[in-house]
Amino acid sequence: VSDGYKIAQYDLELRGPGDFLSPVSEGSSAAQHGAFNFKLAGFCSDALMLDKAFATAGELIEDDPDLKKEQNLILHSSIDFVDGMISKGVN
Repeated sequence: VSDGYKIAQYDLELRGPGDFLSPVSEGSSAAQHGAFNFKLAGFCSDALMLDKAFATAGELIEDDPDLKKEQNLILHSSIDFVDGMISKGVN
């Protein structure tokens, strides 16, 4: 195979994207390899859906940057909750 995209995709499927969301402890470097505990979607198998979700999220933030509109308050609370869990190092 000479297609760089296909090689990179296979490498991602094989080795995983690494643990790039976990906080890095002082004196250590960020993990760049290994399985990623992502339970909602697969980076490769769901790439089109993830791309659409990313675009939709961008539109939402452009329309309501602070997520203060009533229809976005639950999302705002959910993001605060997940952010708190990540900062505590909870998986």
